[in-house]
Amino acid sequence: MLSSIKNELFMGYDKTQKIFYPALILLQIVVFFITRDNPIGVITGLAGIIAVIMAAKGRISTAYFGFVQVSGYLYLSIQANLPGEVMLNIFYLVSQFVVFYTWKNNRNKAELTDKAEEVESIKITRLQWVYNILGMVVTWIVFTKFLEFMGGSNPPVDSITTTMSVFAQIHMIKRLSSQWVLWILVNGFTVYLWFLQGNVTMVAMWTGMLLNSIYAWYIWDRKARKGNSQMDKVIEAA
Repeated sequence: MLSSIKNELFMGYDKTQKIFYPALILLQIVVFFITRDNPIGVITGLAGIIAVIMAAKGRISTAYFGFVQVSGYLYLSIQANLPGEVMLNIFYLVSQFVVFYTWKNNRNKAELTDKAEEVESIKITRLQWVYNILGMVVTWIVFTKFLEFMGGSNPPVDSITTTMSVFAQIHMIKRLSSQWVLWILVNGFTVYLWFLQGNVTMVAMWTGMLLNSIYAWYIWDRKARKGNSQMDKVIEAA
């Protein structure tokens, strides 16, 4: 049991990751001591950063830390009167169980990295991108009107982060490398959203997530290209 936890959390990092990931965690701790934020904000920030680190590595423990992060973030979003974020995180709570199930059933086929199992990465086509973009634009317009009706703090930004986050989460469940392109956009908008709210801890957390999503896109896209290349070789051999 302890060996499995050790492998999941601490094994399989290259030199860059051994510097980059602790730096993201340290950012949250430093911000806490500077701002003296409430415990929920600190726990949410740390759990969120660890969750996205595990997601970047394609490890199932992202669901555990994600559940903690989403629970705290849901509470903070209610306090900030961001109905879009509230509804989004209710969706996130449910999807953590789906992520756990789908990733668990697809990690045995992946390569082992220093005894730590990682899920496969899949690349979508250009046509699928077109369908996704059209779907996001329509959803954003409709949801913005809904949030305006609900009296939210910032309907357009709240709506676009919620819309892209739902699509990104679906891509995550399906293990698509394209999720990270969407997460880059989501995290950028969300940094701005919490900046408007004046919540430094959440700004720090989402800035860390933004940096991680950029790096994760590089990792997952490389894995997806490698997987597609190997599949092409199998098809040619057949």
